[in-house]
Amino acid sequence: MDTFPRGLGGELVGELVGLSCLRGWVHRDLAPEYVKARDLRGFARRYDLVLVPGEDAPLDDLPQARRTAPWLVRDAHELLDRSAARARLGVEDRAPLAVVVGSGTPDEVAQLRLLAGELDDALGDRGVARFLSDEWPLLELLAGVDLLVGVGGYNTVHEARGTGTPLLALARPRRYDRQARRLTSDELCPGVDVLVQRAVETLGPRGPILEYTNGVHAALDALEDLLVGG
Repeated sequence: MDTFPRGLGGELVGELVGLSCLRGWVHRDLAPEYVKARDLRGFARRYDLVLVPGEDAPLDDLPQARRTAPWLVRDAHELLDRSAARARLGVEDRAPLAVVVGSGTPDEVAQLRLLAGELDDALGDRGVARFLSDEWPLLELLAGVDLLVGVGGYNTVHEARGTGTPLLALARPRRYDRQARRLTSDELCPGVDVLVQRAVETLGPRGPILEYTNGVHAALDALEDLLVGG
């Protein structure tokens, strides 16, 4: 089960009792109030393995918990080099590039699209800003991105950090995902105006893509160990 050990609406509370198979839970960050209200610490004892993918989580001290690096959709060797990434993005290699990633509700995506236009105007001849909403996986192209702009979701943040791509982000309110907690003070912007100002001040050619550890492999090893040992 991913994120919600009781299911999205508590549908697993009765189901897990009668299951004779091995049970695994992917434990992402959850609001402490929810953890306490539903006694998730007690409920989590029903799981044989708890995977914690790269972030602190309220129950990451459980004896069956196994923490890994963040889970990413590509390994480092699968990413395009800068020239190939720039060709896909349609930007000349010499221009510093800020990519604004559009995700969230329709209103949030519309705001990010406007932000990209505002940032492009503010940059003038110092760089280029582009809005992307359907380029997947963007991780493949990050060698060609000098600054990533978006919100504090799991994938955006960990893809930026893993590859060493500078990130500026807004923290969106979510019912279960605490984006402000995920972002560092250098990444978190309190509003669009501050974000644009900081982007103009900091945009420049990026450094090389970093080698990173993709936690999916350790997670698969943990699952295989559970199957063999269970």
